[in-house]
Amino acid sequence: EISLGLVGSEMCIRDSITKVAAGFAACALAVSLSACGGASGADEIHNSKEPVSVSQAFGAKGLWFVTDEEEAPGKDQQIEAILSFDGDGNVTHYDVADLDFGDLKDLSDEEIFNRLNEWDRKGFNEWVKNRLHELDVQIEDNEAWDPANPVQAENKSARIAGLKETRGQIEALEYQEPKAVPFKLSIETDDSGNNTAEETLSYTIQVPVYYEFDSPYDENILWADEEQVYTFTSMGTDSPMVYEKYYNGYYEAGLWTQVGEDFSVFTLDTPDTEGIEID
Repeated sequence: EISLGLVGSEMCIRDSITKVAAGFAACALAVSLSACGGASGADEIHNSKEPVSVSQAFGAKGLWFVTDEEEAPGKDQQIEAILSFDGDGNVTHYDVADLDFGDLKDLSDEEIFNRLNEWDRKGFNEWVKNRLHELDVQIEDNEAWDPANPVQAENKSARIAGLKETRGQIEALEYQEPKAVPFKLSIETDDSGNNTAEETLSYTIQVPVYYEFDSPYDENILWADEEQVYTFTSMGTDSPMVYEKYYNGYYEAGLWTQVGEDFSVFTLDTPDTEGIEID
């Protein structure tokens, strides 16, 4: 199975987070964080002057922006995906194309939210366009090939037929609107077992993929499950400013959300955080 990532202009599906009221930790966090029945206090999280843990951040309703790992927001920094958390243990993953932080300059969170499906569809269409172009180039190259023996000639015909079939399947592929899915938090402890070495956010989405069968010329296009995984091993960073907006998040994972000017920092959960999967 070869998963086709949709990065930037090609929607990198890769391989997702915002806020919760103080006291969220007291709410029984099922592994998927779905037991709390909804979180509140998004504004308090955005403007918190105290450190905010992963479970608090992801447990609240809000938007998070995905960049390349270890790339901080900047006006020209490309956004690969936007994650919408519902405050009830679910996330919706939207892949975007040709969108950067500068494009968000004059948009409120509500306006961004209202355009997510539009941007995701654009990203999907861009992926289809690029895949079709690549296949057209391969078909043209194969048609120009003049094999010297009958076996190679037979392989050429099979290859071209397979490429054309794949092209037709991609062209017929229908856009699927993203759906909210449950997410999971897990912690891996250090050698002592008492401290968090790293924390992981994961969830599964549907992506278009190639499935290759026995024959190298027989390919099929399907929507298939793909796990998205983000790993954090340290606290957050200072809040970079893009025009009039401040962002903070997890630098190494490329996850960012809008915060207030005096926001503190995002941190990892401790191993005794209730409901999070350990090791």
